[in-house]
Amino acid sequence: MRKETYLLTNFVAGELSPRMDGRFDLPQYASGCRTMENMIPNPHGGADRRPGTYFVAEAKTDDKKVRLIPFEQSTDIVYILEFGHEYMRVYKDHERLGAPYEIAPPYSETQLFELQFTQTEDTMYIVHPSTSPRK
Repeated sequence: MRKETYLLTNFVAGELSPRMDGRFDLPQYASGCRTMENMIPNPHGGADRRPGTYFVAEAKTDDKKVRLIPFEQSTDIVYILEFGHEYMRVYKDHERLGAPYEIAPPYSETQLFELQFTQTEDTMYIVHPSTSPRK
């Protein structure tokens, strides 16, 4: 059986769920893609490369992994949260805030990439299956 390929020029639907596979009857199917890595879809079609990151500081430890999570308080105020093994640091405008101040969340290095988070206005909710939700 021949597999059809399509030229996509419009990504306004962004990245599609695997549940959308084969749903060519839906309009989102023609305006989305399965995987969009390091790209940002434009609201008028097409996509642009994601901007890079800016080196600000070393992680607290060299031998453990860390996870960077964005926290957007408003369109003008954006923070980066550095989660490491049982610590969190906050960065804004290319510098660490409150050095040497750190917050001590209960997440180990192995739990960092299992964290789920969502944000409403200026509050972030963080959950992990083995701990209670954090605000």
